[in-house]
Amino acid sequence: MLVPSMTLQEIKHALVTDYTREMKLKFKGLHVCIRGKWLRNKQKDFIETISHVSKTRNHWRIIVEMKGQFASIMPYMISYDHVGITASHITDPSGPMEMLNFNTHFFKRYRERMNLDIEKPEEVVKYFFKRNQRIVTGYYPMPDGTNQLFCPINGGVGLGYYHEESGVLQFKTFVDDSLLRENQKRDLARIWRGAMSESDKRAVEEMHRLYANAWWWDYAA
Repeated sequence: MLVPSMTLQEIKHALVTDYTREMKLKFKGLHVCIRGKWLRNKQKDFIETISHVSKTRNHWRIIVEMKGQFASIMPYMISYDHVGITASHITDPSGPMEMLNFNTHFFKRYRERMNLDIEKPEEVVKYFFKRNQRIVTGYYPMPDGTNQLFCPINGGVGLGYYHEESGVLQFKTFVDDSLLRENQKRDLARIWRGAMSESDKRAVEEMHRLYANAWWWDYAA
């Protein structure tokens, strides 16, 4: 498991190393297993979380889902710092491999503002990723001229900060829909649609390569 003293850059390096050396092949194998289970269960949709400790002793959680004829995989890695649980996720490999990191405060606010009756922090993290399997980020222009990093989440929005020196997008809090003004909701939706359009365009262009190397989603054969 990653130790608390590691920087975000070190965590990112560890995740990319795991993906390159080990997890990439595991994710490919899981796609075959997912479809096999789906066929054995008479094409009944399912979603579940698989635990995996990598050779470098990083603790991964892999959400696998079969819905219709589409198989999807959402990997994330849990670790602990001096405050509590954190989770990190590497984005779509068809583009730049960026790391998204969600800190302890983010999950505390998520549990509180979503009114979740879940005590164990790791179960809160699992609940979050099961309901947010595709995370697309954007930037909201602020009155002072800065840009606020955000990601739309089922039930609200995650807010964070881009660490330019390490290339890490860190999300530090969660704001539910009731705390957003109507103009904020419209602006966020507009920015997000633009980000999704670009993401979808890239996904279509890379479809065949993704199918060969897919790890978090793919098109049905």
